[in-house]
Amino acid sequence: MSGIPSGGLGRLLSVVSPAFGTATTLLITVNVGMSLLILILWGTSGSAAGPMRFLSPPWQALYVFGEKALPVVFQGEPWRLITANYLHGGLLHLLFNCYALATLGPLIEESFGARKFFVIYTVCGVFAFFLSALFSRAPAVGASGALFGLMGFGIVYGRFRGGSVGRMVADQLLRWVIYSVFMFFMPGIDNIAHVGGLIAGGVLGLLVTPGEPKMRADEIALRVLSGGALFATLASFAAVAWTYAGHLEQLRQSGLLPG
Repeated sequence: MSGIPSGGLGRLLSVVSPAFGTATTLLITVNVGMSLLILILWGTSGSAAGPMRFLSPPWQALYVFGEKALPVVFQGEPWRLITANYLHGGLLHLLFNCYALATLGPLIEESFGARKFFVIYTVCGVFAFFLSALFSRAPAVGASGALFGLMGFGIVYGRFRGGSVGRMVADQLLRWVIYSVFMFFMPGIDNIAHVGGLIAGGVLGLLVTPGEPKMRADEIALRVLSGGALFATLASFAAVAWTYAGHLEQLRQSGLLPG
C-alpha cells in the first residue's frame, strides 16, 4: 500500500496501522494527541463512574479546549464546531472512534484521495455539531458525527454511483448504521450529531467524484476546498489557545473552577 515506508519498521507499522502515512492516521494522531494533552494538563475527572467514563477529563477541560457548548457556539465561538470533533469524553470513547476511523478512513481515502477525504470528514463533523447545536443544549464532543458522515457518504455513493462493488460496500456500511441504532438509547450520546453527520455524508456522496481531478478548474476548486478545511481546522485550534486563559478566568469567576 502506498504511504508505507520500506523495511522492517514499515512492515511493523503496516500491521499496527494499515493507514500509516495517510490523512486517516494524521486524524487519529490528532485525536489521541488532544486526549493526551488534556490528560497531562488536567488529569481525570474524580467524579467519573462507569467504563465509558474511564480516564474521562473534567468537564471544565473539555469546555476550554473547545467542546460544543451553548450559547457560546453562536456567540462568537463557532470554531467549537470543528474542535469538538477532536475531543473525547474518556478512553473507551476515544478507542471506539479511533477504531472506526481506522476502518472507515482508508475505505474513503484510498478511492477519493487524502484531500477529498479530509474535506468530507471536516464538513460532516461541522454539520453534525451545527445540527446538534441547533436542537440540543447539552455539551458534546467526539468524532462520531464525522464518522457517521463517512458511513453516510459510503452508503449513498456506493448505492447510487459505485457499481456492483460499491453496492456491496454500501450494504456493509448500512449494517454498521443499523448496529449503531442501539446507541440511540444510551445516555449521553449525541444522536442529533450522528443524524447530522449521516445527512451531510449522504449529500456529499451524491456530489463528490473519486480520484484526483483531471481538469485544471477541478484541481483549483479542490485546492480551495481542502486548503480552506485545513485553514479552518488550524485556525480553530489557534482560537482554543487564544481564548484558553480567558475561559479559565471565566470559570474561576463563576466559581466553577478553584482559584
